[in-house]
Amino acid sequence: TMPTMTPYTVWEVMDRVTYDDECPKKRYLSVTTLNYRTYANTPGIGWGYASDGAAVGIPFPIQTVVKTATVDGQTVSPAIRAWAFSPSLVTVKKRLWSGCNDGGDVIVHAMLPSTNSIETLLLPTVVQPAFVAPGTPGTVLTNRGVATSWIEFTAPCQSCILEFNLCFTTATNKETCFQDGVNDVNQYPVFAERTKLTKPFSIEKPKVNNVHVIDDVNPTPAADGTVAVGQLFKTTFEAVQNFGKWSMPVAGTTQFKVWVTSRWSHPSPRHALDASHMKYGSGGFLSTGLATTVSCDVKPEDINGAWRKGASLFESSSKLTYFFTRPCSRCEIWFYFEIYGSTGVHSGSFPQRSYGYTGGLASVGSISTYKIVTCGQLWLLAGIPPVAVRRRKAFSLTAWRVDNNNIPSWEGSNIAHLRLDDKGSNGNGGGGQLAISSPTTDVGQTTAANGTTTIRLSLPRACYKCLVHFAVSAHYFTVLTDPTQVVAIPMHNGDRVQLMNDTNTAGNWEFEVYTADDLGDRAFTSGGPTP
Repeated sequence: TMPTMTPYTVWEVMDRVTYDDECPKKRYLSVTTLNYRTYANTPGIGWGYASDGAAVGIPFPIQTVVKTATVDGQTVSPAIRAWAFSPSLVTVKKRLWSGCNDGGDVIVHAMLPSTNSIETLLLPTVVQPAFVAPGTPGTVLTNRGVATSWIEFTAPCQSCILEFNLCFTTATNKETCFQDGVNDVNQYPVFAERTKLTKPFSIEKPKVNNVHVIDDVNPTPAADGTVAVGQLFKTTFEAVQNFGKWSMPVAGTTQFKVWVTSRWSHPSPRHALDASHMKYGSGGFLSTGLATTVSCDVKPEDINGAWRKGASLFESSSKLTYFFTRPCSRCEIWFYFEIYGSTGVHSGSFPQRSYGYTGGLASVGSISTYKIVTCGQLWLLAGIPPVAVRRRKAFSLTAWRVDNNNIPSWEGSNIAHLRLDDKGSNGNGGGGQLAISSPTTDVGQTTAANGTTTIRLSLPRACYKCLVHFAVSAHYFTVLTDPTQVVAIPMHNGDRVQLMNDTNTAGNWEFEVYTADDLGDRAFTSGGPTP
């Protein structure tokens, strides 16, 4: 039952938007939550026109309400909303200002009407599709005693004061607002109560002061929850200005930059020194610019050595595409931004978080962490293999399963093959037969664990330039022995050798002389033959 009105009826301009007169449960305005765009219902609720500020080109709400102090013949205190008040036009115009900026034109907007078929209507933009110009310019219509005017200024204004008029129900536009009070259905409030002024407030140039994410498309993790090096992340950013709890893009173009970088994180201090975590690295340098998913097909030229990547100059909003270039056991993604506006440079940083839509509304969760892996395609000798070894002295070679950028994958149990080539190079014994002392599945084969394999071997003969193959890797080294004898080999420098009994004829002979070990193989050092 609606209360009937009595002569004790007043009309007020609210300092803050308080009442629901526009089906707010269906409509939502954008807010910034942890630098992500989310939405809050009841558009404008809580906005104070004199305290939260506004900017040129941004519609902001000022609410008026008709209140009654008596209900069904009973006095109530304080006065309550007059629900039975018949719809009436409310006009808005600029009344006073100070300084040299008069605010330009004052445009009045009304919230778009809601229909029964709409359950959730998100309003991320400032004019369309959030607002519509009223059918009667410069006015809005009350709804059960409440009217919310969305005011837009076209220029800055210092200490602006607006005048609001509550028209008679007979008015059809602002020109006929007070022409016929005799036939006014409402009759109250009295004429002297129907003109109100706002408190002084200022309208300034747009001051974009924040950046938030409006869309975040991440690669789908594998069954084990991992993401591969080279898989693309796509994040769209928007530059906004904060007004109270609301965040809106402003009219015009705003230039800003966004960088993206990775950060290794650990769930507890003990993980900081845990080799099983640290061996993966820190995700490398995040690189940008590719348009398609590459997934473990990252080329060396795609990897940029900058500390942070993605410093492209954006205007108002833009999408950044990026990917990890190195594995990581537990990496976060962090964004850094700089906004270049008329009031200087605004900067900040924030981590990537889980972000999505539930029931049509955006929600922000905890900081996202990723285990980044790479696709092992081949075996590569790890570390610095020896360049010289002693005969019959055991040494080890270690290989990693790596991708095409030689990045360890830390995955895989494939068998790596070991073989020795260039036997007998320079007539030096060729290293002899490989002697493998580590466990193997077969001669020259070893099984890997976690993408790593180590094989222990020795060579029984000297070798100056032996080539060992470990999977697709190859490495030259020298096998050193101790000299125990001198070997002289005659070498004739002519095309023919003629035996003569004539001792008076000198022969033309050369000898190759070298030191040799006990097996007759040359005794080499890493720098050449032993004198």
